[in-house]
Amino acid sequence: AEALGELGIASEQVITALVSRLEDESSSVRYNAAWALGRLGNTSEQVVIALISCLKEEDSDVRYSAAEALGELGIASEQVITALVSVILLQEDGNRNRAFRGAVKALGRLGNASGPVITVLLSLLQDKNSNVRCSAAEALGELGNASEEVAAALVSLLQDEDFDLRYSAA
Repeated sequence: AEALGELGIASEQVITALVSRLEDESSSVRYNAAWALGRLGNTSEQVVIALISCLKEEDSDVRYSAAEALGELGIASEQVITALVSVILLQEDGNRNRAFRGAVKALGRLGNASGPVITVLLSLLQDKNSNVRCSAAEALGELGNASEEVAAALVSLLQDEDFDLRYSAA
């Protein structure tokens, strides 16, 4: 799957083969298949639905790769946004893994500054984990939403003790 992603050939045969590998017994193969689908840029319904399905995967690396792929594809449909927001909301405080970070990053990349996206990202700015706050700040910046609420939240982070958070907010 990795080699197919590197080749950049998004023929129907390649896409079908990669989508089928999203159900491979090996999580490493599923991870690479999701990555390759994102890299190839095929935004067909078949690909999007298969990647959304991977967001429910048990393996967090596969969920991460699927979230990244959806962000890479740039499809900001309600279905994709809802699935990514769900990944974020289902993560417990002590269990914020790569899938969580991938979903936050994908929301930023997609540029959908809808109410639910802004609400989730703003709430993450209050998280006790500075990495979570940094990811949320960066995603808010990528959204391009210049509302006063977003601007005020990011400006307040410039006073934080954490260098990385100040850097992300700036």
